Amino acid sequence: MTNGYCSGGCAEAADQTQQMAARQQVQQQAAEVTQQVARPRPAPSPAPVPVPAGAGRAPLRVVR
Repeated sequence: MTNGYCSGGCAEAADQTQQMAARQQVQQQAAEVTQQVARPRPAPSPAPVPVPAGAGRAPLRVVR
């Protein structure tokens, strides 16, 4: 390039540079979406079940 003029091929080089930049941007966006999708959220823990009083114990025997 001399005096601001290109001897040829500059338009093609600029077009290729723009295409490469566009491809990189698309790949980066795809990677971000993949990262977001790849992180599953943990399953919520089940709610505790209320236990009636005395449950889990052996019945009492009355001795006379």
